[in-house]
Amino acid sequence: MTLYQPPLSDLASVADIALQANFPLHSPAHWINCGAAFDFSHVWLGPEAGLLPTPICAIQAGPVVGVRYAELTQRPRYTRRAVQTKSEKILIELAKAHLLTPWCYPSPFRDQGSQKGKVRSKQHCDLLIVFGRDVIIFSDKQVHFRKHATLELSWGRWYRDAVLESAGQLDGAKRWVESHPGRVFEDELCEVPIPIPADANIHLIATCRGAAKSCQAFFGGGTGSLMFHAGNLTNPELAPFQVGCISERGNVVHVLDSEVIDVVLRHLDTLPEFLRYLQQRAILARSGTAVMSAGEEELLVLFLGRLNPDGLHGFEGLLEFGAVATQEGLLAQYTASQAYASKKQADKNSYVWDTLIEHLFEAMRPIDDTPLPFPLRSSLAWLAREPRVRRRMLGESVLTAIRSATKPGRFARALHPSRPGDPLWVFMALQRPPDLDFAAYVQVRQEMLWSYVLAARYLHKEPVEVVGIGLNAWGDKPASEDLLWLPNDDWTEE
Repeated sequence: MTLYQPPLSDLASVADIALQANFPLHSPAHWINCGAAFDFSHVWLGPEAGLLPTPICAIQAGPVVGVRYAELTQRPRYTRRAVQTKSEKILIELAKAHLLTPWCYPSPFRDQGSQKGKVRSKQHCDLLIVFGRDVIIFSDKQVHFRKHATLELSWGRWYRDAVLESAGQLDGAKRWVESHPGRVFEDELCEVPIPIPADANIHLIATCRGAAKSCQAFFGGGTGSLMFHAGNLTNPELAPFQVGCISERGNVVHVLDSEVIDVVLRHLDTLPEFLRYLQQRAILARSGTAVMSAGEEELLVLFLGRLNPDGLHGFEGLLEFGAVATQEGLLAQYTASQAYASKKQADKNSYVWDTLIEHLFEAMRPIDDTPLPFPLRSSLAWLAREPRVRRRMLGESVLTAIRSATKPGRFARALHPSRPGDPLWVFMALQRPPDLDFAAYVQVRQEMLWSYVLAARYLHKEPVEVVGIGLNAWGDKPASEDLLWLPNDDWTEE
């Protein structure tokens, strides 16, 4: 990602020309205004740093239509009748905390037709994540590890109930999504559809709980996580506390027990990076390479410790070997290293970006239960496509903009795409004059942001999506943000 921060002789001068030309705000751009959604003077530095501030004002989208946030949070919602177990609730909260709320659908239903005028619905899975063309289907089981005559019998029955049953359910859920992508809904009455693409990349995850203590007792210590074996789930050669990853129907099922799901999500806490891990894990499982890992944590460290020429983590180097084995303790070594401490320090400001995503989503959600309109969902997805490393610069750009706008009164910065397909980011902060009321201030800021977006698009020369973010200056009350998405449409000479 290239940093481009021209002085007020370039970007701002072109923006002023656009502003004077009075371009209409309702052209091909899509607007969201999140009034007082987040006060960046109280910076949230990730899930471990504390709760989010409480939004207090309005949302605006398209034509400026304000809705008090108190009314927004009290709007009627449909009732989810699927009973969630304690284990399922833990999974859902982990996913929302690390992968963010907008793409998580807890306990969705599928429409199986109608009978006597009533919808016949059935719970589809325990958690569904839809992000672009990628769909992640979760099945969660909490099964008590019971003692029987032999350890092999105890393990076999737990494995059947916790892992194989989930694998079967995931196979069925995958077939349904492939055959009926338009018949999966958020609610039991099947009134709120989930936007699943017809050509989805589907990932299956079975999370299971209940065997950790027995696993620790068997190995005489350790974390209690199950051993990973690249092979069939029903492989008769699997020893107790070893799990495969290929179902009877040939699908890759990622079995993540209760001891590692939190670990994996903490280290891969953006959807692009988590999806990359699942894709690479599936390739490794089907590669023919014999893999035996002491636990999922060790496999995770192998993934994090390798970069391909494009700068992406993966298992590519491991595929050159006929067999790969790991010993326990790699994760402890990794988290105790200076490199890991430096990474965590560098990541701090990146969580400003996560917070912005969450609050914009809460602001843009429709008051009724209609699905989020495509332009709004697409504009928000641009923010979430950025991996953790690039979120560092984006989060820093947000903080720099609101801090720098306190002296000259306004500040603008553009971040040019670092890879083909990336958007051009425009950050513009405007200090609110003391004699200007809030509604008028927001209108002025939107017009200025629109002008800066047009200017950045003009100066970039090449076709590109542009995402603009409008911000208040540090200390302005109430705090608010604007999000503007300019699609990559063909521009005429005019």
